Amino acid sequence: MSRTSPRTITAASALVLSLFFLSPQTADAADLCGKWKGVWHGCTDGLKGTCNARITKTGPNCYKAVFSGRAFKVMPYVYTMHFKACYNAQTGKYHFRMKKKLPIWDWYWVRGSSDGCTFFARYNTDDHVGYFKMTKVR
Repeated sequence: MSRTSPRTITAASALVLSLFFLSPQTADAADLCGKWKGVWHGCTDGLKGTCNARITKTGPNCYKAVFSGRAFKVMPYVYTMHFKACYNAQTGKYHFRMKKKLPIWDWYWVRGSSDGCTFFARYNTDDHVGYFKMTKVR
C-alpha cells in the first residue's frame, strides 16, 4: 500500500487553487436561464397580477423569455420576448432591455437587471407604467 506524501498533497492543492484563482473568472451566462416566479404592479392604474418566466439562452448574451401569468386575477396571458443581456462585473448583475409590439398595448418596453437570483424590471407602454419582480425557482 503506497502513501502519498504531505508534500505531494500540498503541491497538488496549490496547483488546483492557483488554477482556480488565476484563471479568468467570467460570469456564467446561464445564470439568467431557468424558471422564474413573481408579480407585476401597474403604477399607472394600480392593477397587479402574477408574472412567471422561462428564460433560455439562444446565443452569446442572447436570450428568449416566455412570460406568463394572470391579469385581473382571471385573465391569463403569454408572450415571448427576445433580448440581450450584458453582465456588469462591478454590480454583479445582468442588465437588459426588451421591446415588443403587443396586440392590446401596442409597443411594450422593458428595462431591468438580474443578479441570477432576483429579476427586477420596469415596463411601459404608451399609456401604462409599472414594474415586475421575480425570483428564480430553478
